[in-house]
Amino acid sequence: MSEIKVLHVMRPAEGGMRTHVFALLKKLNKKIFRPMAALPKNMVVDRKVLTEEIEIYPVDFYARPDLISDIKAVVQLVKIIRRNSIPLLHVHGARAGFVGRTAALLSGVPVVIYTVHNFIYKGDSPHWQKKACSLMERLYCRFTDMYITVSKALAEEVNRIDFIPEEKITTVYNGIDLK
Repeated sequence: MSEIKVLHVMRPAEGGMRTHVFALLKKLNKKIFRPMAALPKNMVVDRKVLTEEIEIYPVDFYARPDLISDIKAVVQLVKIIRRNSIPLLHVHGARAGFVGRTAALLSGVPVVIYTVHNFIYKGDSPHWQKKACSLMERLYCRFTDMYITVSKALAEEVNRIDFIPEEKITTVYNGIDLK
């Protein structure tokens, strides 16, 4: 049996999200999965953390949302997905969620997982922007097989604000590697 290719997509990030994604890439069972990552071009990757066996694809993803660079990132992701025949896409965070799932939709990726890492509606974004994000999430829900949240409060917010069905939401708490 050949390994299942899993492409992880994340925006520029430090701290918890980055640690989480890198741990997933590193710890996935390589006998079953072939972990791959589409990471921002300017993200520094320590090859002691992510070994050479993890394929990394640089993508034009920048810290601030920008329509032109986000469209460019969608096009780049579509090419990566098609070239590698990706059957499972795992996106991390709201912006990577929208960009990555757009690429998945255009490419026909059969399984899409979205990890929600933070409360996007609590920031100081304008009200219309929060409403637009919620509307988009409701549309993308149809093309998202599973939502993973890092806390119960986040799961409740995703369900309450975006109307994501409870059966699509799983909470996985971040752990600490004690080795």
